[in-house]
Amino acid sequence: MAGFVNFFYPFKRPILIFEKLSERAQESGFSYFKYVSEKSIQDKYFFLIKRTAHDFEKVSHMNNIVIHGSFKHFYLLIRSKLFISSETPGHSYFWRENMGYTVNIVKTKPYVFLQHGVLGFKKLDNIFYNDRLTAPVCLITSSQFEQDIVTQNLGYAANRSPITGLARWDLIDLKRERTNRRDKILLFYTWRPWLDDVDDETFDKSEYLSSISESIQLIKQMNLDKQIVVMMHPKMHIILSKKEISSIKLWTDSDGPLNELMSSVALLITDYSSLAWEAYYREIPVIFDMFDQQRYEKEVGSYIDLNRIPFGSKVVDKISDNVQQIIAQDYQMTEEELQAKGTYFAFQDQNASQRIHDVLQNIDLRAINRDKRRLIVHAAFRIIFKR
Repeated sequence: MAGFVNFFYPFKRPILIFEKLSERAQESGFSYFKYVSEKSIQDKYFFLIKRTAHDFEKVSHMNNIVIHGSFKHFYLLIRSKLFISSETPGHSYFWRENMGYTVNIVKTKPYVFLQHGVLGFKKLDNIFYNDRLTAPVCLITSSQFEQDIVTQNLGYAANRSPITGLARWDLIDLKRERTNRRDKILLFYTWRPWLDDVDDETFDKSEYLSSISESIQLIKQMNLDKQIVVMMHPKMHIILSKKEISSIKLWTDSDGPLNELMSSVALLITDYSSLAWEAYYREIPVIFDMFDQQRYEKEVGSYIDLNRIPFGSKVVDKISDNVQQIIAQDYQMTEEELQAKGTYFAFQDQNASQRIHDVLQNIDLRAINRDKRRLIVHAAFRIIFKR
């Protein structure tokens, strides 16, 4: 039906916004939707979310909320002219669905990638490369430093990787942040793709589990006056919940959004997570525990030299040494780190959504759709000639 309407009435098509698995309303997608909802915008914007999501109550009172799985959801997947999200288009449909007319429409829909963190410590999947049919029409960046990564490594022109700052940072009031009571130490380690399919016995013997467990124990033994919070892969939560972890809080979505948790964090301990950039933006000290750096660089990769990280401190021997250093600084970033912020964040205000919106007004969707049709034809030819 929506395809029929698009053919006979190709005007005034709406825009669909969503976040991870259509289950969240807490970062760049929601922040941008909040902006357009509060302004007199001519285009029609809708926000997609599951009724069972923890964040549903937060948005249920707002206009243009679409329930995932509803008739309106399926209608808008086809009727909308553009997706805007901090995730790939697949997060607007049924995750890992690979067949059918609708999923093909979703995969080829023009979309703007708002990002949920600054690029640097982890290479993007090849679906984001400029010459792919799955590439976004616009990939938002936060500084010249990040735009250079996108243009030099992913093949985007500068006008398709505009420097606006991330929309999620509009939810952060830096002046207020500096006066917050920061009473938590957050351990946030990323998952390893090489552990996806291993059995429990192999996982129990992995360097990943042993290194993180050791770090937690060392920090516990320091008897700090901060609450220790752990947030990572569900499999790690299951393992850690079976261990002796008194005084450790395992944080899940049901405990609250990550952006709200970050407002009370005094120290972030991570490995390669883009959350480190948000901590830097919020002026929270960061410790990098890169215990498997060589394998990570080989199997995942990084856009920056991990031996010369631009901020924070890196664990060399024991993580407790780094924590002691942060305590000596009264949980404050160094003057050098604060002075260098402008290199990695072109803007430190709450106007990223406005700048993003200004950029989107100049997107030529007709030209983009022509390019996509050309890429589809080329892909079809490659398949035919391979046979």
